[in-house]
Amino acid sequence: MDLLDREVFTVITALVLIGSLIALFEMDLGWAREHYISISLLNERCLIGGYPVNAYVDTPVKLCIEVHNELGYPVYARIVYKIADNTTLPSREKPSPEKERTVYELLVDNGETRYLRVNISIPMEYAGRRIAIVFELWIYDPETNEWVYTGRWTHLFVYVIEVPL
Repeated sequence: MDLLDREVFTVITALVLIGSLIALFEMDLGWAREHYISISLLNERCLIGGYPVNAYVDTPVKLCIEVHNELGYPVYARIVYKIADNTTLPSREKPSPEKERTVYELLVDNGETRYLRVNISIPMEYAGRRIAIVFELWIYDPETNEWVYTGRWTHLFVYVIEVPL
């Protein structure tokens, strides 16, 4: 084997080795995967951007909620709609103390993204105020038979306007 043949063999071997390593990392082996669940707020067409800045009393605000599951198993998810302000937003540790307005439930398989179109109304008591439309993500724990707050939420600030009659 002369020098040129050895160099070609070395380059081919290196390419095969690098290609094999890339293929291993691209395979879904489970051991290198991050497990998570997410919630996102989208506009009424289920796209990012174009969110309303104002909401009219008792007039539906049309939005879309996206839930993506990468926990490694299917989940029964609950999305809780609340109205909050700067002082009552949820955190990673605890949900908003505000009352539940509407609850949506859906099954989300592992690796699946589900979209939920929602029409929410803002009551008259919030007219003239800047509020946060909050959607919290909860999942059902079959072992404890309880809903568990995931520490995930999304919100949108809007100014509430009373519609003149």
